[in-house]
Amino acid sequence: MSMVTTVRPIPVRRHDGRVVGHVRGHELVLVRRRSKHWLRQLDGWSFDAVVLAQAAVLGATHVVVIDRDTGTTYRTALATFGEHGVPVAFGGHGQQVALGDCHWEKSGTMQLRLEV
Repeated sequence: MSMVTTVRPIPVRRHDGRVVGHVRGHELVLVRRRSKHWLRQLDGWSFDAVVLAQAAVLGATHVVVIDRDTGTTYRTALATFGEHGVPVAFGGHGQQVALGDCHWEKSGTMQLRLEV
């Protein structure tokens, strides 16, 4: 008899308590829309510093972002945020850490859907 072990996702909350992602195994998984959440000034993703800290405490070693606009999956080591992340502050969004596009592995790229 084989046993299948499933890892229950653990919710991760931003500075105001809202759930924005989950830690599954060793991955912080976040589902975002590039059209809304991409930080154009730094050409990358930006996340609440509290979320990244929680993920580390929960055992995450990698961050995975699934882009709903294109189907692209972005993946990087959580430590990369400490090595190359740029602290940014936006009113009402808490302390953020941004990571440029060059630090992400990408897979599953699809074309952006245009609505007419």
